[in-house]
Amino acid sequence: MNEIDIIQAVSRECGLSQHQTYAVLNSLASNIQSTLRKQGSVTLTGLGTFYSPNPLRKNDDIPSPGETIKYYVTHVVEWHPESKLLSPMKD
Repeated sequence: MNEIDIIQAVSRECGLSQHQTYAVLNSLASNIQSTLRKQGSVTLTGLGTFYSPNPLRKNDDIPSPGETIKYYVTHVVEWHPESKLLSPMKD
């Protein structure tokens, strides 16, 4: 299922236009990204929890006196799915 399939399905189920559904999904993604950038967490019932743990800084050898080392910190988003999401599907 891709983004267009999701937009069409949600649009049908909620009675919204595809344009409105697209705007809602973009707003959702934007708010999740904003929260994760601040090292917050987002829990979506039925899906799981997304969070951005505090980045670890790398410790290298001690630099020479007067030498400056710049570290670039990256944030990796982690996701813990809800247990019922991973349970076997029943028909």
